[in-house]
Formats: sequence, C-alpha cells, structure tokens
Amino acid sequence: QPEQESVTRRVLSWYRTLLTSTVYRLAIVVTSMCCLACGVWGATLIRHKFDPFLLLPADSYLSQFIALNDQYYNPYRGWAAEVYTGGINHTDLAGMDNLVTQLETLKEKQLFIQDYHSWWTHFKTFTQDETNFTSWHDLSNSEDFPLVFS
Repeated sequence: QPEQESVTRRVLSWYRTLLTSTVYRLAIVVTSMCCLACGVWGATLIRHKFDPFLLLPADSYLSQFIALNDQYYNPYRGWAAEVYTGGINHTDLAGMDNLVTQLETLKEKQLFIQDYHSWWTHFKTFTQDETNFTSWHDLSNSEDFPLVFS
C-alpha cells in the first residue's frame, strides 16, 4: 500500500507539473488549431450531389425506363429550364450582355449547365451586320433603341 501511494503521488506530481508547463499548453493549442484547420479544410471539400433517381425503387417501371433510355438513347443529364424577362428597354442591354456572358462562363467551366440558347448573341450579330450600328452599345439610348427593336 505505501509503495502504491508513493507511485500515485509521483504520477500526480508529474501530471501537475505537466499541466502548468508553458510548452505543454502551447502544444495543446497548436494541436487544437491543426485539428480545426483540417476540419475546416475538409468541410470545404464536401460536395453534395442529389440524384432523384436513387429514390426510385429499382424494380419500378420508371427505373427500368430510365435505365433503357440511358442505354439506348441520350443519358439523363438534368432538366431543361427557361429564363424569362419582363419588358426590355435601353437601360437593360448591359445587364442582358452580363447575363449571357455569365452563362457562357458556366458553360465553358461545365458547371451547372451544359448548353444554352439565347437570342442575345444573334441580336449582337444582327446589330453589327445588318444595321448601321457597330455594336449593341450604340443602342443604349432612348432614340436608337426603338428603331432596332420595332
């Protein structure tokens, strides 16, 4: 018994000295910061992909149809979407150009969209080739805008 108490006292004394040590405290803080950094880095790498077809029963008619359609025709790549705008006037042309430019960037990066069709690119070509204007920028006033859009 006395020998066991002596060992216990030595261990507790060593542990008390360790807890008050600045080096030990610094090691705990650095280790905690490294764990936090790794956790944040790992959280930024999480990607979420929702596939609604995984919710279908494997033996359902719809699942079989989708499998056969993917095998013999075009595989499923998402849903088509349409973007509508309200009335357009000469102040909206820069915003329209910005929208189409951003869609083109997403298409080139192959993020979220595979393709898009916009009247804006044809309109820019028409403006340069078929009218007396050199660019759509020339139409950004209230006098010339109705002439081309009539």
